[in-house]
Amino acid sequence: MTMSLTTNPPPTDADAPARLALRRYFLAKHHAAAPLDVLDCAHLPGDFWLRLRQDPAVAVATYWSLPQKPRKGQPRLDPQQVLCQSGWRFNVIDLHLRRSPWPAWLALLPRVTRPLTVFLTVGRYRDGDGLVLDVLGCGDMDIPLPLAKKLQPLAVSYFLDRARQHGLTVAEAAEVPGRGPARNLGLHLLPATPGNGA
Repeated sequence: MTMSLTTNPPPTDADAPARLALRRYFLAKHHAAAPLDVLDCAHLPGDFWLRLRQDPAVAVATYWSLPQKPRKGQPRLDPQQVLCQSGWRFNVIDLHLRRSPWPAWLALLPRVTRPLTVFLTVGRYRDGDGLVLDVLGCGDMDIPLPLAKKLQPLAVSYFLDRARQHGLTVAEAAEVPGRGPARNLGLHLLPATPGNGA
């Protein structure tokens, strides 16, 4: 089943090959035995998944996209609102957002009930990303934007550690280098079970 509110051409930015390779690596290693249930919360949904779904080695059973920039007349569905709901069955979530992925990341962590791969693109700090400053204890301070941009990388470790605080095991984490300020991460999460040591 495919649910897509928009179709876009394959990615053309300089980091696209590395981000695509990161996705192929995690899918081959952690999802080769079972079909994929994908939630694509990308700024331009379909970019990577258009290519991946055409690959015979990638078995996508369901594909949902939540465009962050919908076409005229289409609803804008917030990934955080979708992921905070109980009962979703995705085993791959792609958070390649134009804004901070952390609210969606924090929303999904309490809902993980089976092995899950998450792709995160952490872009540059934008003015108004108060969540980053809050976790660093600077939320009430008037921080100049250049300094806030320098502080943002410190928050990444905090947000990733939240998985452990929800009883999840990060079975694997990888980052591909980017040419710009964005960090491209892949994480494979295991829910708390007696067998995985969580």
